[in-house]
Order: sequence, then C-alpha cells, then structure tokens
Amino acid sequence: MAGQEMTPGDLMSFLVSSQTVQRSMASMSVLFGQVLRGMSAGARIFEFMNLTPEIPPCERQALTCSMLTGHLEFRDVTFSYPTRPGYKVLENFNLSIPANKMVAIVGQSGSGKSTVAALVERFYDPTKGTIFLDGRDICTLDGSWLRGELIGFINQEPVLFSTTIMENIRFGKLCASDSEVYAAARLANADEFIRSFPDGYNTTVGEASS
Repeated sequence: MAGQEMTPGDLMSFLVSSQTVQRSMASMSVLFGQVLRGMSAGARIFEFMNLTPEIPPCERQALTCSMLTGHLEFRDVTFSYPTRPGYKVLENFNLSIPANKMVAIVGQSGSGKSTVAALVERFYDPTKGTIFLDGRDICTLDGSWLRGELIGFINQEPVLFSTTIMENIRFGKLCASDSEVYAAARLANADEFIRSFPDGYNTTVGEASS
C-alpha cells in the first residue's frame, strides 16, 4: 500500500535518529559507570571523615613553641599496633634526644623506625611507658597541636599536585607570600634546583613528575 511506503528522506531521518539514540545510550552507560565509581569513592571518603579518633583530643596546655627547647625522651616504651596486639613493635624502648641535636634512627625494615615517629606525633599512644617532651608527657598535649604547630613531618614519598612548584610549596601555608616561599625553598636546599628549570618556580609539576 502506498501509505506504508517510506520515502528516501524518511529512511534517512530514521537512520540518523537511530544513530543519535544509540550514541546517547552509549554516553549514558559511560556516565553511569563514572557516577557509580564516584559514589563508591565518595562513600569511602565520608566514612573516613565520620570516624571518631581513638585518641580523643585533649585540652591543650597553654604552650607556645618558644616555651619549648625540644628535648625528647622515650622511657620504657612498649607498643603494639591495634591491628596486631600480640606483636610488640617496641618493647621497653628508651631513647633520649637532646634539644638542638640531629639524630638518625637506622635499622632493618619493620624494626620500628616509622613507629617511633608515629608515636612522637601522637598518631598512637604507647601501650606502656611514657614519651616526654621537655619533661611533659605528650599524652597530655593535643595531637592536632603537636602535628599542626610543633612537629614538621616530611614523608619519604613526596606528593606533588598538578600545579606549579610555587603553589605546591605554598600548600603548606596558603597565605604565604612569594618571598616566604623562596625562603622555605632555600631552607630545604631546593632553591637552586628549582631555579635551574626554564620556568623556575612557575614550572608545572604533577604526580608523574620526578
């Protein structure tokens, strides 16, 4: 019947429409997968943010950095990680680091070097024994204050953000001026190295940079 016949124009319109719908469905499937991955990652982030610290924050004593000299002492410290309570990483560990001294702790992998740093920063508290900072039990000091204002920690695996070297350094103090960034780089003995790049402090780096 003549009413059931399709003109070439109708056929072309149908094919184009079908391809458009097909491409849209394919894009939706890709987008749906990205949404699921984002929801999964977001759930882990919010789960982490909602965790309650096992070491409760304590009321910080009225201390300033100028009031401290930096004498650190471990006295009969024993420690086991909560996930491995039967394994003692440190046992009756004693260490005294005088103020204004540079000390290197060396040893085999798993011997407790990183654990000593984690205990100083109050990521964990000793199972037994006491850690003193200028004669004060660090368990009486707020861990956030220790890590935020008193103790500087440099990880052996540096993390670089996909921006300039200037902004990567400024991440530690967002309100820092350019001169303060330069001063920090000089203290880290990195100023000469950074300036050797064609763009200097404006060199863009990222996670894959070496």
